[in-house]
Amino acid sequence: MTKEDIKNLLVERQGLYDINEEDKRVDEIGDIILKYITFNSDEFEVDFIIETWTHLGYALNVMYDDNGLFAVSGDGFQPVVTGDERIEGAITTIVAKEQWKPTIREALIYYLLND
Repeated sequence: MTKEDIKNLLVERQGLYDINEEDKRVDEIGDIILKYITFNSDEFEVDFIIETWTHLGYALNVMYDDNGLFAVSGDGFQPVVTGDERIEGAITTIVAKEQWKPTIREALIYYLLND
């Protein structure tokens, strides 16, 4: 599956969601995309993976710890925003020590395989 195939699936999924968000095909298409990218992550750029996850409703956070390690997490808390508002204030992200890796890609792969 190519990036273009994934983009087309995202468009198809969004169209189905717009018609009926409870259509089981919405989740089926999402699962196909998630599984393919998870087990073929080396075929795609990190930003493409993260952006694809956001289209599927995930909110990934990439962190750096000043000691040369990165972590990717989807767990945490933030102020509620609506519309075009921007978050202002603190965002709390939860990271386990096992999530810290020497590269963003390694941290992302850990997240994909363990979330």
